[in-house]
Amino acid sequence: MKDFEQLDYYTLLGVARGASAEEIKRAYRQQIARYHPDRYANASPDERAYAGKRTQRINEAYRTLIDFQARNAYNRGAAPVAASTAPAPPRDHQAELYEQGRDHLNAGRYMQAVATLRELQQINPFYRDSATLLAQAEAATKPDPARVLRLHL
Repeated sequence: MKDFEQLDYYTLLGVARGASAEEIKRAYRQQIARYHPDRYANASPDERAYAGKRTQRINEAYRTLIDFQARNAYNRGAAPVAASTAPAPPRDHQAELYEQGRDHLNAGRYMQAVATLRELQQINPFYRDSATLLAQAEAATKPDPARVLRLHL
């Protein structure tokens, strides 16, 4: 067993359990600079293998400790590798913008709805009924002429 394999992630990176994200990032950079396999290009095969495995463990530690949920799971003793290496589901940016625009519109935040739906229109002018929603939001931002007249009287 390699000397670093028994170290917990905090010890491996050389940070305290209460370390901030910036401290973790700084420690990660120091460790990666020290053990990155490129630094061992002219070393023996055993030294290259050691550097490669240590780099993997340093990366694993960093991914876990920098992610709030993965760090909490690690601190509770849950398996950190599954939490940090599971691929994130692909984002549907257009769907997110559409939902945000609808939410803004439904909440009466018409200017935010206009901005969000215009962004969606720039990406895909034919996305669902986004053009209709944008028209509704823009209409809601225009002043009512009768109300404006009453205010000036």
